[in-house]
Amino acid sequence: MAETLDTLAAMVEVPVADAGALLSKGGLSGDPDTLAAVEAYRKGHRAPARADAGEVAAVALARAGRSSEAVSPLEETVATFEALDAKRDLAPVRSTMRELGLRRGTRSAHRTARTGWEALTATESQIVALAAQGLTNPEIGRRLFISPRTVRSHLAHVFLKLGVASRVELAARAASRVS
Repeated sequence: MAETLDTLAAMVEVPVADAGALLSKGGLSGDPDTLAAVEAYRKGHRAPARADAGEVAAVALARAGRSSEAVSPLEETVATFEALDAKRDLAPVRSTMRELGLRRGTRSAHRTARTGWEALTATESQIVALAAQGLTNPEIGRRLFISPRTVRSHLAHVFLKLGVASRVELAARAASRVS
């Protein structure tokens, strides 16, 4: 089949066809140079196919003892699937990474603050601003198109993150932050 794809790719001269042929050959043989398929897919602008090729190339690299080189195509694959919100495609890639003992690059860049103003989500920040203006939970909910109960839940998270115990204290902290 790989030979047939190779022949067809040569006949049509389309980057995606070349990429498919390269990927099938490399995937079947376990050839670490399957990265050429990733580059060929890049020319065709097909992100999901490029991500799949990156995973195949990374597995081949890892199995050839070149684990450090396998991390980069896997990171690109994960980033592509995350950007596409392709959760079903992402889960097997992460599983493959675990099986191969590979980890993504440093996680510190991905961490978010757990406390303080930096820890607030965009919605929590909006709710803080509206609560500081003196709006009630139902009023905030109407403005943001969420239920008062959801507003209450967000405020509970805000209180924990900022270490405040009341709306008055929250309003004072928000006012001092603005000044």
